[in-house]
Amino acid sequence: MSSSSALAVLGGKARNRRPKPAQQPALPAFDQNDPDGQGDVATSPPPGWNPTEANVSGDFAGLTLPGDFDPPWAYGDPPPVDAAGVTMTSGPYKGLHIPWRLGANSTPTPMLFSGMLPMYPKDVQDAYLTEYALRGYRDLMIAPDGWNYDANGFQMTPDVLLAWASYARNVWGNRIVLWRGAIQPNGTRISWRSTRPDSSAARLGAST
Repeated sequence: MSSSSALAVLGGKARNRRPKPAQQPALPAFDQNDPDGQGDVATSPPPGWNPTEANVSGDFAGLTLPGDFDPPWAYGDPPPVDAAGVTMTSGPYKGLHIPWRLGANSTPTPMLFSGMLPMYPKDVQDAYLTEYALRGYRDLMIAPDGWNYDANGFQMTPDVLLAWASYARNVWGNRIVLWRGAIQPNGTRISWRSTRPDSSAARLGAST
């Protein structure tokens, strides 16, 4: 995260849409060729790590909906160019259509960025939030600026962001983590403030 970014957390309370966490399959052995050819992947917390401090429990860049999908994709294939996206053909979300969004993961397409979720249909959002809860994640990262909104013809406004944050928090019980990215080409950013950490009364407004 760059020095121009900011991170803030708004509280959340579990509601009736949030399923209980489910036991996940054991992780496979780390690939010794990934990410740098040395298998240099942390397997334990760093010295001095305190779990009671401000730690984020979430996955903004790699939550993949389980199941097969069509058109299929295999590691090594080029990214899909079909703007129509893919449809899940097996698993708990069979029949779910995931439209393609510029800047989204293509390897594979059902690997979704939480910062891009406002641009997806509600059924895709709900599938993501279901998997998020099943994996025990509590902190949902959202992004008011950046993330190819303009490239996808999507207009992010304070009202849109507040509605999305409120839905993810009040209906699904997530704590909201606000990620701030680069200033938009028009020089504006979307700022935020909250009356208290556990409040849903977030107020978001455009700033220059």
